[in-house]
Amino acid sequence: MMSYCQSSLLLVIPLYALDLGASPGLTALIFSLRGLGNMVADLPAGYITIRLGPKITMLLGLALMSAAASVGMLINSSLHLGLFSFVAGSAMALWLLARLTLIGDNIPNDHRGKALSSLGGIQRMAGLFGPVSTGFIALAYGFSTVLMVIAIISGCALILLFFTLEKTKPNKQAANANTNNEPSSTDLKKLKLLLLDHQGIFKTAGLAVLLLTVVRSARLLLIPLWGAHIALDPSAIGLVVSFAGLIDTCRFPLAGYLMDRFGRKYAAVPCLLLLSCSLLLMPLSQTALQLSLIAVLAGLGNGLGSGVTMTLGTDLAPPTERAPFLSVWRLLNDTGSFSGPVLIGLITAATTLAGAFVTSALLGLTGLYVMTFLVKETLQRSNES
Repeated sequence: MMSYCQSSLLLVIPLYALDLGASPGLTALIFSLRGLGNMVADLPAGYITIRLGPKITMLLGLALMSAAASVGMLINSSLHLGLFSFVAGSAMALWLLARLTLIGDNIPNDHRGKALSSLGGIQRMAGLFGPVSTGFIALAYGFSTVLMVIAIISGCALILLFFTLEKTKPNKQAANANTNNEPSSTDLKKLKLLLLDHQGIFKTAGLAVLLLTVVRSARLLLIPLWGAHIALDPSAIGLVVSFAGLIDTCRFPLAGYLMDRFGRKYAAVPCLLLLSCSLLLMPLSQTALQLSLIAVLAGLGNGLGSGVTMTLGTDLAPPTERAPFLSVWRLLNDTGSFSGPVLIGLITAATTLAGAFVTSALLGLTGLYVMTFLVKETLQRSNES
């Protein structure tokens, strides 16, 4: 249900911005505020997860999303849409960090690839309906109705989670390290130590994941923008995104198999390669069919990387510092989600929309190099543990 909301937001924010009269550059900046909301909330989300446990943190994320979408129904300017984009991003940070911590605490390393790729696949299945329904609802009833649907669905998810998921407890080892109920200078010192202790990981694997996220966020924004550029209506753009999402979804079993059988990089490397190639080709498309075919190539690549960033993060996270490590890991991911659209906005304003595609592809190829030659494999066999 939350995946449906997330996939709907990825389409409704840029199309709503264009409908309000925003330029492609301003649209990209509004879209980037979702990533900024992620970034701002990542570290607090890690702290809240340590103190209150994953379930309560996920409930807070759902409540914030439902409230933001309810208020968002009153949007009548680009400024209001930007504020909504920021708050929605913060809500997603709470939800995603807590969910990832819950999985990392309960799934062993040599089954984590399949588990997290399956989770990614389930997200993609739910996300198939988001773009296409968003396009048709927006065309028939307006964008405020789309936000009403998001508010209702996230509210229902909150109720369902409250009654079905067993109460989760805070990580005792992490929580006992500081018995205060408020962040302190000790917490900041521990965060600095965490960064220093694992700086090699963050400079290599973290950089590769950041660049992968830049490319992924660029794809999510550039497909709707290019669809509007070649005069497709919201329903047609929604169909293109959903069709690509279908191909994306079909790849998650293969992604899990590759990660757990051969290694995490066997999924990450082809993911980066195919995404980068699709971004280079996309400005050549001039019809809905051509755009769909290239979007399918991007979906194929993205699907091969289903769950790879989450798997790498949980592999690398020390068990006693899982939530704070993953909050930094999420911050790196969300820096990519934020900087990708910002970069697109700046390049589009300075050159053309096609220039944004080329730049994003070059960043993806840089990530491909880092992932291939600088990142160590994290898969551990059961007999090696």
